[in-house]
Amino acid sequence: MPVALGIEFHAQFAALFAYLVYCLGGAKSARAEEMLND
Repeated sequence: MPVALGIEFHAQFAALFAYLVYCLGGAKSARAEEMLND
């Protein structure tokens, strides 16, 4: 059971990390597009 909980926790952490990277990447690309439009 502890192993299953560890895997589930790791999966949730990985999903959260991927979400944060996606948000940061989206903000950077949006900023880059604004610079290109200028």
